[in-house]
Amino acid sequence: MRKILLSTILFTFMFTSSSAFSAPRPEDFTGESYFRAPLDEVETPQVKKDDSDSGTIPPLKLLRIKTHNYFATANERNEARAKRKAIKQALKAYKKNQILDDAKLIDVPSDADIEHLETAGVEESKSPQRVIITCDDMDYSTETSILNGNGNVKVYFVQEDTTLTTDHLIYDKRSNRMSAIGNVVITKKGIDVYGDSINVDLNEENALIDHPMSKLAKISIKAEKGYVYQNKVIQEKGSIEVNQSFPVYLEPHGRAPRLEKMLIGIDDRSSINDFMENNAYRIKVSSIIINSDKKLESLELRKAQIYKGNKKVFTIPWIKLYTNRNHDFVDGDFPELGSRRNLGMYIGPGWAIKLPFGSILKVAPIATYKSKFGIGGFARFLSGTNQTELAYGTSKSRFVLRGQQALDDHLKLEYAVYDHMDNWFLGSRMPKYGVNLIYERAYNHKDFIMKNMDMKFTHNASFGLFKDNDKDKYFDKLNKYGEGRSSIRMRYMAEINQKIWSYESKNDLVKVWLSIVGQGSAALYGTGDTQMIGRIGPRLHTQYKRWMQDVGYYQTAYEDHTPMPVFDAYRYGRSNVYIREYLRVCKYLTLSWLGSLTLSDDRWHKNMFSGCTFFVSIGPDDLKLNVGYDLVRDNAYVNFSVALDPKGSVIDYDRLTIKNPENFKLNKKNAYFINDENKQPEKEKQEKVLRNAIVEEITDVEDDLDDSL
Repeated sequence: MRKILLSTILFTFMFTSSSAFSAPRPEDFTGESYFRAPLDEVETPQVKKDDSDSGTIPPLKLLRIKTHNYFATANERNEARAKRKAIKQALKAYKKNQILDDAKLIDVPSDADIEHLETAGVEESKSPQRVIITCDDMDYSTETSILNGNGNVKVYFVQEDTTLTTDHLIYDKRSNRMSAIGNVVITKKGIDVYGDSINVDLNEENALIDHPMSKLAKISIKAEKGYVYQNKVIQEKGSIEVNQSFPVYLEPHGRAPRLEKMLIGIDDRSSINDFMENNAYRIKVSSIIINSDKKLESLELRKAQIYKGNKKVFTIPWIKLYTNRNHDFVDGDFPELGSRRNLGMYIGPGWAIKLPFGSILKVAPIATYKSKFGIGGFARFLSGTNQTELAYGTSKSRFVLRGQQALDDHLKLEYAVYDHMDNWFLGSRMPKYGVNLIYERAYNHKDFIMKNMDMKFTHNASFGLFKDNDKDKYFDKLNKYGEGRSSIRMRYMAEINQKIWSYESKNDLVKVWLSIVGQGSAALYGTGDTQMIGRIGPRLHTQYKRWMQDVGYYQTAYEDHTPMPVFDAYRYGRSNVYIREYLRVCKYLTLSWLGSLTLSDDRWHKNMFSGCTFFVSIGPDDLKLNVGYDLVRDNAYVNFSVALDPKGSVIDYDRLTIKNPENFKLNKKNAYFINDENKQPEKEKQEKVLRNAIVEEITDVEDDLDDSL
C-alpha cells in the first residue's frame, strides 16, 4: 500500500498522466517491426479469471446471451403463462360461484389460495425476531435483567442479517445494550470484522469495537477502535496491511521502451522499498474512505503526509481514485500530462466525475505547447467496455479524438479524428477522421514442430471509413491526388509466428530465442483500388547480462494502390530491418534506442531511417520515468512504466471508513477476502448442550428466556 500511495504521490507531483493506465499506442509510420514488440516476446503474468470475475460483458455479447436465453426458455415461459391464465380463470369463476364446465381444466382453489392470489403473493407477516442468541452455557438473572452467555456464542441480528460470534456475551435488557468479549467476529454479507471486544447499542443500531481488524479483498485492517453501522464500518487509529501479492502493471501511453522482459539479477533489482528501508520514509493518512456501490468503487485519501525520519517532507491534501466493479480501468483526481502530435505537449489538473452505469468522465483544463504556447481542454470517458478521449489546444487549434468500444469477445469499434488508429503490424496511422470495425482472434499451438517450438496464428478482419490526413506535414510529398480523399476499406490481415529455437539461463542472465514470422494483408477500397502485402523474415531476441536487444528482418513483396497514401500506404520497402537496443547502466538507469531502417531503394523519403528514437529510463524497476526524443518526427515523449506489487506494505491512518461493505462480496471460487492464520477464529465446536434466547421485543425478553430455561 505504501508503494501504491508513493506512486500516487509521484503521479500527482510529477504530473503524470492517467494515460499511463491505457494500453500502449505506437505512432504512425512505425509498424510492429520498429516499435511494438511481438505478442509472444513479452513474458507478462497471465491472470486467469473465472466466470464470476470475467470482466465487463461487451454490449453485443450481452445481447447475444440474452437472445439465446430468451429462446432457450420459451417453453418455460409459455407454461408459466398458461398456468397464470388458468389460475385467473379459476379465481374469476370462484368469485362468481360458478363451476367450470370442464372439471378437468383445473382444481378449484382453496380459500388460502384465493387469498394468496388476491394479495399477489404478499402476505402480512408478523414482526420479525430482532436477535437470536445461541451458546454452550447461558445464565439469566431476573433481578438484574442481565443475560450471560459463554462458549461458542452466536448472536444473529435478523433485520440486519448480521452475525456476531464471541467467547463471552453480556446482554442488559434494561439498557438494551450488548457486550461481547474475546475473539469477536462480526460477519455481514461477506465482510468479517475481527476484534477483542465489542459494545452493541440496540437502540441506535451501531457497535463500538476494541482493536478491530477487517479483512477486505487482499488487505487486513487493524485499529484501536471501530464502529459498525448498517451501511458503513468506521475504524480509528489503525493501519492497513497488504497480505497477498497482486502485481499492478500500468503500461505507458505511446512510445516507450519495453523493459519488462529483461532478466535482472537478484542483487541488481530495485524497488520503491529501497527508499523506505529502516523507516526512512513514513506515510500517514488522516482519512481513508473506501466506497463501493453497484457499479463503481472509489478510494479517497485526505491529508496524506510523507515523513523522512521525524521531518514532514510534503502533504497531499486530497486525492480520489475510481474503478468499476470488474476493475477494467483506474482513473481519478490527479493531473494530466502527455504529448499528442496534433496537440503538442500538454499539462493540467484533472478531476473525475462519477457517471451512471459504472462509468466516469475525467476533465482537465490544460496548457499546451507545439511551436507556441496555448491553452485548451482534455476529457476522457471510461467504462467497462469503452475508452474515449477528446482534447483541444490553441497551439494547433485542432480537436483531437480517439476511442475504442468493445462490442464482443473479439469484436471492437475504433474511431479517431486527427489521432492514431491501430493498423496492427503495419503500424499505427493517423487519418483526418476514421471509424473501423475490427474482428481479431489468435490461436496458439503448443509444441507445434517439437517441444518448446510453439506456433501462433493471428488474423484480423476489418471494415471502416477513413479520410486521408491533408494536414500532415508529409501530405504534399506523399499524396498524388491533390486533395485528401475518403474511402471505405475492407481488409484482412494474418500472421504466423513459429518459434525455432530458444535458450534461457536466469542465473547467468542469458536469454536467446529465434522465430520465423510470415505476415500478409489484403485490402479493397470503395474506389475499387487494392493493396496487397506479404512479408517474411526472422526475429531474434538476445540478452547477455545487462545488454538486451531485438533484431528482425523482413523481405517484402507488395502492390500498393491505396487512395489514401498518407494514411495507410506501405512504408517499409522491400527490405526492412528493425533494431531495439537496451543497456541497463545501473539498477536505476536504463538507456534504449529504437530504430527502423529501410534497406531497399523504395523508401518513402531519402532518409534510410523510418524511425530513430532514444530513451532514458530513470527509477526503480517498479516505477520508471521514461524520457525520449524521436529524431525523425522531432517529437518528445514523457511517460511512466509501473509494475508494483504492494504485498507486505503498511500504511497508518487516523480514520478509515468503508461505505456499503456489503457490496464487497466474497468470490466463491477465488477467495476475495484474506484469511489470516494468526487471527482466524477457531472452528465451531459441536454443541452438545445448546442454550438459546430469542429477543423479539424488549418487553418480552424475560418471558422468552424463562421459557427457554
